[in-house]
Amino acid sequence: MKKNQKMRKNKDTDENIVRDIRNSAIRFLSRRSYTEAELRKRLQRKNFPDDLIEQCLGQLREADLIDDEKFAKEYVAYARKRKPMGSFRLRHELKKRGVDESIIDQVVGRITPEQEEEVARFALRRRGELSSEGCFKPENARQLRRLFSYLARRGFSKRTARRVLDFDELDYNDE
Repeated sequence: MKKNQKMRKNKDTDENIVRDIRNSAIRFLSRRSYTEAELRKRLQRKNFPDDLIEQCLGQLREADLIDDEKFAKEYVAYARKRKPMGSFRLRHELKKRGVDESIIDQVVGRITPEQEEEVARFALRRRGELSSEGCFKPENARQLRRLFSYLARRGFSKRTARRVLDFDELDYNDE
């Protein structure tokens, strides 16, 4: 009898821990969206048992409270409007957040070259280098190289940077 009571007590304890994990996870998710990997790391830092974390994450997946594909789509939309970055940087940022490579390929692969150029122009406008009509008149090759480097740091391809800046007169290899 004592053995059954002990097993029951452990089961109750596990249920309490899962409830605590779920409450912590929901508290995190109420502030912002997280990928499953990010949420797992946050919960592990609270020293919850890994098996119970996985159980809770499964429940959250079933309830559609965590969805890496949805997170990736929202992140790409956010990046287009608030923090312009190219496909290379988007891939890096999503991978860093633990999004599966197949999801990244699917979501980032939908970005057309025209959309990428539009975001690059937006990045230059935000920086004050491009007028609202899209006119850009570089004063010298040095300024053009700086802007090319800026776009590269933001994760835009060389081809996109060349198209946006009319950069063909300088000698840079295409990707």
